[in-house]
Amino acid sequence: MSNNEKKPSLGQVIHLLNLINQKGTSLENLNLLFTSGFLSDLLEADLLKLSRIDFRKFLGLTNYNVQVDRSIYPDYPFVEPEILDLQMQKQGPLEYDLSEVYLWPYYHSQLEREIQSSKEKSMEVYSFLKSVPRFTHCLNLQDALAIQMKGVEVFRLLYGELKVFFWASAVKLNYGKVRIMVPYLYIKGNKVKLDWMSGIDAFKPLYLALCFEKK
Repeated sequence: MSNNEKKPSLGQVIHLLNLINQKGTSLENLNLLFTSGFLSDLLEADLLKLSRIDFRKFLGLTNYNVQVDRSIYPDYPFVEPEILDLQMQKQGPLEYDLSEVYLWPYYHSQLEREIQSSKEKSMEVYSFLKSVPRFTHCLNLQDALAIQMKGVEVFRLLYGELKVFFWASAVKLNYGKVRIMVPYLYIKGNKVKLDWMSGIDAFKPLYLALCFEKK
């Protein structure tokens, strides 16, 4: 890499100055940034190894703490849904750090090929996931509602534009065409939205489930 490539461009310097102005940084904080050595240390660090999530937590800029009232059972937006695992609606800590919750990539390409001709695709997906030990650590609808309350800034920092699923609260609809429905959270506009998706539609490579146990 040449010396010219190592130097910041005029555009980058202007962007930094605009950012300082947009943030409303006080003159005192700006002076401290230079005189305390914070900026020097940051420029010296290997930023590729630095997690913004952990950095903001260390600085006290973002609170990832989630509190859940496990005594309250949320309403389901369906007529007489069959909750597939009642025990999982009662489990989970009352308080936890959302940044330490594991994102489980539960999709399995071989299973998708095997169930192409099945009439009960959603149920087969659910049965397969239920057989995986990780499944017992999935978060439920209570958690989804509590995480939704954390707001779009926290959600975007942790999950970006991902859809994250809460398989512990999967339900079976026994009217019309039998379906498994799974709650999930995603960002729409500037809000975190809660919605439901059929089990087979939720079984895609880019969809992830939230789990308490981190491996």
